[in-house]
Amino acid sequence: MRMVDIEWTPVQIKPVINTPFRVLVLFVVAVLTVIIVINAS
Repeated sequence: MRMVDIEWTPVQIKPVINTPFRVLVLFVVAVLTVIIVINAS
């Protein structure tokens, strides 16, 4: 998971500068996805 986070971090830095709210939504979606995957497995 950490390697994936490192890969996604540079991608999310640019949107943070433009639209912080959008990144916040993406973060929430990512957390929900992780929770769903954990529950599914």
